[in-house]
Amino acid sequence: MKERIALIDTSHPLSIRRQSEILSINRSQLYYRPAGEKSDRRSERKPGADEDYG
Repeated sequence: MKERIALIDTSHPLSIRRQSEILSINRSQLYYRPAGEKSDRRSERKPGADEDYG
């Protein structure tokens, strides 16, 4: 699969949609980036958010 994804050329006149169709690749696979480590969502909130909402 990775070999076929590597064949996609974004500067080619043929659209990415058409290239992925020809190569039988879902376009979502072209844009997928694995998630990093999960973080504690509470640490991402602004300070005082817990006080405002319970």
